[in-house]
Amino acid sequence: MSFGRKRGYSDCIRGVRARNVLAAADFAVEIGRPLNVALDINWSKTSARDDTHGLLFAAFRKNAGRFLRKNGGGGLTCSWARERPTSPVPRPNTHMNCHIPARLYDAFVKRAHSFLPLGCIAFDPAAIFIQLIGLTEKDHVQRTEYLIKGAHPKARLNIKKRRSPQGRVHGKRCGTSEDIGLAARIRAAEILEERVISAARRSLNGSN
Repeated sequence: MSFGRKRGYSDCIRGVRARNVLAAADFAVEIGRPLNVALDINWSKTSARDDTHGLLFAAFRKNAGRFLRKNGGGGLTCSWARERPTSPVPRPNTHMNCHIPARLYDAFVKRAHSFLPLGCIAFDPAAIFIQLIGLTEKDHVQRTEYLIKGAHPKARLNIKKRRSPQGRVHGKRCGTSEDIGLAARIRAAEILEERVISAARRSLNGSN
């Protein structure tokens, strides 16, 4: 079960947060920034060994976003989840789906290890694994559902991925970038509603 903010940790992804990740992936497509790249970090293969409170990953996202903005990629559009399974061995890891323009993909992959914060070094090239998400809708759905496989078993989610415990996580367990987050989606819906109302008024005035 999830213990909420007061205790500062959780043992699963709450339904509302899992639904946010699903909705964000759909919205990313709507705004022309589909989450086309999958990135996984195995912290046990770095000098840090773990990212207990998510600070290393936050720095990684910040550095990746800076690289993308500098090179005309528009910043980091992403959704992500943190996991700390302990069976059969501890495997603290992070999964992220993000939008990387095709022209920047090779450079992004080449620079990925440099996005780790100062003092955190990858001991194994496989510490950061990056791949393109398949071109079909099924591929994108499967990868998105993979991010939330640690959701509560009773959470109301229309997903096929089998859910399983992914360990106790301190701090935020999953999330999205602001441009595809809840606030951005609400604002987009409001703008669309305003346009529909405006168009209806113009049509009505034109018929009079």
